[in-house]
Amino acid sequence: MGLILCSVASAAEFRPNPATPGNFPSLPKCRLTYSFGWSDMLEAARATMEFIPTEHDYRVTVVGETTGAARLIWPMNARHDAIIDPAALRGRWMEQFETYRSKSIETRVSFLGEDGVLRFRRVNPDPGLTAKWKRIRISDTFDILGGVLFVRSQALNDGDKLTIIGFPGDSAYKVQLKVEGRETLPIMGAEVRAIRLQMKLQKIEFVKNRPVGLVPHQRFRSGTVWISDDQNRIPLRAEVRIFIGAVTAELVEADFDLP
Repeated sequence: MGLILCSVASAAEFRPNPATPGNFPSLPKCRLTYSFGWSDMLEAARATMEFIPTEHDYRVTVVGETTGAARLIWPMNARHDAIIDPAALRGRWMEQFETYRSKSIETRVSFLGEDGVLRFRRVNPDPGLTAKWKRIRISDTFDILGGVLFVRSQALNDGDKLTIIGFPGDSAYKVQLKVEGRETLPIMGAEVRAIRLQMKLQKIEFVKNRPVGLVPHQRFRSGTVWISDDQNRIPLRAEVRIFIGAVTAELVEADFDLP
């Protein structure tokens, strides 16, 4: 039983730390494309993110798909749309559509601040008609993209530690980050100054839709993320070790001159 493995957790365990965004300037309007690989193999997937700040919110769209030989084995197309509060950098609304060879998944999440989240998830085919809205009572959560914006807003001095609570759509996770230092990475044919962050991930366990403790993620082992050490602070590279090897993502195109 999962609860046997849970560490004893207080309410503070399920809060971001720091509690509010930092003062680093907002990400400008941009389009970023990433290439994904597995265990040093050739590209297995590609995704493009478009970030559009407006007067009242941030709009983010990510479109991705498997590519090459990986697509022959595991065909997948995905689209993720999010609306983010520009002040708190927490999500307001998120919807995601995933299509695989024999099924599709539709996920919608409404972020309600202190009242937690409302989530709808439908897997097709669904002979049991189990899809429904579900309230999950965990406050101050981030969608994936809002979490990235929150982290980049902080000071990120060497040795700094941060915690966010992420809700990518299926479950809630506690994400702990530590700034390990600065280094240079070869990105898109240039040497780019980068901030290196170590990442730890734990799944949040729930009873009656309320958080009660933390358990190790069954697949995630460890992770490292690099973001550019400049005025943009965009993700450059990620290396995540999971139970079947290492998954990587790397920036291959960046456009800050959008109409």
